Amino acid sequence: MDFRNMISQTPTGKQLSEYQLNLLSKNNIETLFDFHETAEKKLHELLAIPMESVLEIKKELAELSLRQSQVEGTPEVEYGTGIEKLDKLLDSVDQPSAWLDVAVWMAM
Repeated sequence: MDFRNMISQTPTGKQLSEYQLNLLSKNNIETLFDFHETAEKKLHELLAIPMESVLEIKKELAELSLRQSQVEGTPEVEYGTGIEKLDKLLDSVDQPSAWLDVAVWMAM
């Protein structure tokens, strides 16, 4: 989600005007990371809003970002050893099973 939409979804950020949002862009504050890395004093002066509002927007954006990352979750990944796939491959080319090789090796 783009930064303008994110900031507009926060209760305090909704109060910012289009002009203030454009000021952020003109000062190279175009991502959530840029906004959080910018000093509160600079944002306070740039946006001409109370310092408490700057801190509140930062807090609200952090919470929104956290909620979105929890909703997206992590992709499902199979962390198998792949030995079954290797066995199928070896069977398809008429080779002995990898498990057989492991058993012989362990018996030594």
